[in-house]
Amino acid sequence: MLIPAGRALTVAVLAAALLPAGAAADPRTAKVLSVVADSALDNASGLALTADGKLLTLQDARRSTALYALDRRGRTAYTVELPPGSNEDWEDLATGVLADGRRIAVIADTGDASQVRAARNQAPRRTFRLIQLDEPDGSRETATGIHIFRFRYPDGKSRNVETLLLQPGTGRMYLVTKTRARTSGQGGDSDAIHQSAAAPAAAELWALPARPVTTDVNVPELVTATLPVPAASGGAFSVTGDRFVIRNGTDAYVWWVPDGDVAGAVTHPPVRVHLPPQRQGEGVTFTRAGHALLVGSEGVRQPIWQVPLPGSADTARTPRPSDEAGGAGGTGGFGKTPLAVFAVLMLAAAVGIGVHRVRLRRAEMT
Repeated sequence: MLIPAGRALTVAVLAAALLPAGAAADPRTAKVLSVVADSALDNASGLALTADGKLLTLQDARRSTALYALDRRGRTAYTVELPPGSNEDWEDLATGVLADGRRIAVIADTGDASQVRAARNQAPRRTFRLIQLDEPDGSRETATGIHIFRFRYPDGKSRNVETLLLQPGTGRMYLVTKTRARTSGQGGDSDAIHQSAAAPAAAELWALPARPVTTDVNVPELVTATLPVPAASGGAFSVTGDRFVIRNGTDAYVWWVPDGDVAGAVTHPPVRVHLPPQRQGEGVTFTRAGHALLVGSEGVRQPIWQVPLPGSADTARTPRPSDEAGGAGGTGGFGKTPLAVFAVLMLAAAVGIGVHRVRLRRAEMT
């Protein structure tokens, strides 16, 4: 006999409450979910979840102008092409839902492309782009709904940015600089560029205008120049917008965002999460449920890791489909419910059935 839904939910909540805090969030439990199968993806930079449960990524710096949608096994499920020449130095991407329910993707064409420009004797890059499009779903081979937001920093200087944050609901876009120390004679995109261990520099956090325009050059606003993430290489908001993460080559830094206040959030220290070793770690996003991070790397056939979050950075609940237009992800995608949740539900069902059987026996004896 089935137990009533209300009783099962009560038992499930009690069972979850009895689990030790952070027990499923030990960074040592990071696991490989898949390996990127497409050898053409040799410089994958950025990760973002789609409504159909795929993981979007892109190629860095003047390579392909396509977005690649990966399935749970790391295979390319479909690609979406953008106009030729649109990739001067793509570095990150994000997906999100606007207040009106529209699902969008945004590409950060925000790298400084310094190595290519130096080889061509071109001036440093000073105007950058954010490319907005309809979130891909596999129904079209070319991008739709494209809007290009050009921007230039207030001081007119060139910056190398590899981190884009797209705030759910508001659609506000934030950028984080990658601060690096250069070895003499190396270009800006060389793998040999390293962060100085003696003097790690803070990053800058910039906010694009709340309503950027496509008809003129936008000017971002500096939120803080002391973000404690040296060599930031990727970032993302959670599905509900309650947190955002910024990563570098070794660690991820998670901030809580009360009431959507990003400027207020960065006045507090982040939660630091150690990441597994990667060749050149760049992509990061939250899982759909928000209990773990997904991280990727540049290089051929690199793994996609799932890194559980410690209790201090983990969400208190799993997002409902109503939290985000478009539901909680497609079947077999990266948005599947974690096994820990199924374990709790199975425990709840077992306890509920046991209690019901005991009551039946007592009733039969009276």
